[in-house]
Amino acid sequence: MTRGDCGDRKVTRKLTIRTKLAATMAVPLVALAAFAAFQVRGAYDRADQVKRQAALATSATGPAGALSALETERDYETLWQIGAENVVDGGRTKTSGDATARTNVALSGFRALLHDLGGDAASNYQSTLTSVSTRLSDLRQDAEKLASTGRGASPVARAKQANAIFDRYTVLIGQLLDVDQRSFGAIDDAQLRNGAELLNSIARQNDIEKQIAVKAILATGAHDTATGLQVQRLAGLQAAGDADLHLRADGPYAGAVLVMLTAKDRLDIVNKLDAVAKDPLHANTTQLFQTVSTASKLWSVPQSNVSD
Repeated sequence: MTRGDCGDRKVTRKLTIRTKLAATMAVPLVALAAFAAFQVRGAYDRADQVKRQAALATSATGPAGALSALETERDYETLWQIGAENVVDGGRTKTSGDATARTNVALSGFRALLHDLGGDAASNYQSTLTSVSTRLSDLRQDAEKLASTGRGASPVARAKQANAIFDRYTVLIGQLLDVDQRSFGAIDDAQLRNGAELLNSIARQNDIEKQIAVKAILATGAHDTATGLQVQRLAGLQAAGDADLHLRADGPYAGAVLVMLTAKDRLDIVNKLDAVAKDPLHANTTQLFQTVSTASKLWSVPQSNVSD
């Protein structure tokens, strides 16, 4: 055997050892890289889910969302029947057309968002939005007709007509709140799900307080004991809702909600609503709507904080 042959064997043995070592190390390194990629992808998916849910919640139930616009339209169309529409939205909504146009823009924006997001989010909302839009068109026609033909009716009759319009709008608002709540089932992350539930609860609480105001105004106008009893029932729901929010607002959401619930301005509003519930047949229209308008502004703070 030549000296060159011995050298070749040594080189081959060294290469073989290095190759084996590299091969041995490659398996865990590949596994580690795959695991890291999986973790990164999982984090990205969770972050994307957070963004999607926050965008949906804000567009649906946020301060400038579809629900808020529909509530303003409801209150305007209802009080238009009794000539008290100027108190709605701080007087910024001048006509029925203003109210309906704002709702149309908000609903259109929400549909566009659902289209962009696609998937379960879109399918969860789509059928409800179609139903709400169809019924809303009929409701608007009825409200306009009553407002133009009912001026000669007695104040009691007009207040009862307004009450019927209000209730039909409230059913549609309830549908939007319910489909929003059903969407939480698709959220795997418990903390994110809690945040989405909080936003829905805040939106419901805000709406209940608006219902108290309008129902009390209608009960006063019609001297209607049955509507007055509805005000008292709503006041019970409002108190239960506040208690529920105190329980739900834990962890990272505590500071976003509890500061507002315990603020002096908030406690003053609760006391005023409680006074209305105790005497729902003698409501002061202007003062009452100023109270719920202030409440809505206060609610926008925890809504924005929870979304953030």
